[in-house]
Amino acid sequence: MASLGEVNAAIAAACDKASKCKDALGTAGDLAEDAQAVLGSALEGDTTGDKDKVLASLQAVVDGVRELWKVLSKGVDHAQAALDAIRGTGAPPPEAPSRPPSAAQPPAAPASPPPPLPPERVEELLRDLPPAVIGGTGQKTHGRWTAPDGSTQRAVSGHDEWTPKVNAALAAEGCPRLPVVTDADVELKLAARMREQGTLDPAMRHLTLALNYAPCVGPFGCDSLLPAVLPEGYTLAVYGPDGYYKKFTGGKPPWRR
Repeated sequence: MASLGEVNAAIAAACDKASKCKDALGTAGDLAEDAQAVLGSALEGDTTGDKDKVLASLQAVVDGVRELWKVLSKGVDHAQAALDAIRGTGAPPPEAPSRPPSAAQPPAAPASPPPPLPPERVEELLRDLPPAVIGGTGQKTHGRWTAPDGSTQRAVSGHDEWTPKVNAALAAEGCPRLPVVTDADVELKLAARMREQGTLDPAMRHLTLALNYAPCVGPFGCDSLLPAVLPEGYTLAVYGPDGYYKKFTGGKPPWRR
């Protein structure tokens, strides 16, 4: 019979491999979305119906990857819980769920936010974007935002180092469904960056973002989750195609309303 130490090591190794698998799945999903975008452009004007079939097949791959990622994530969480139980630190349970260090609630921002970005600067950001995304084609969403030093920063949808921080922030706010399928979206990743960097740089607490695809709606869409990822007092002004504009204010998780 294996010793506790051997069981501990085996679970830890499994968690490590599962984490690498999650990263690989994220990459696979991004590549499938890229393939959708390329084929969507290459088969433009197709009248045989093959384009729709191919894009639908790739969308099924993307959806399947997301589902597998969620299942694997839950498995890792259960394995980690078992590992923690075996290690047993003997420390008393906390009175309330602890917040992940990277997602801890930053101090509220000053009462007076900076003035809105000038209209001409907003137009400049919008002009710098690729053409508006056509829903269902698998095209990536692109964003442009103004950093505190005035420079234009580029962002694109897809899994990166900010994706887990989106879910960590939502977990800290009590989100009832994790991970969210929108964790790789531009606006949520920027909100996670604001949440982390705004603790030391007040200028990161109020930003403006231009997108070539409006934030998705729904109970767990970006439109609903932005007020949860953003801390209280933080704001993110979002501009999009066809005159879209909305200013999101933090500290308002929809499940607490």
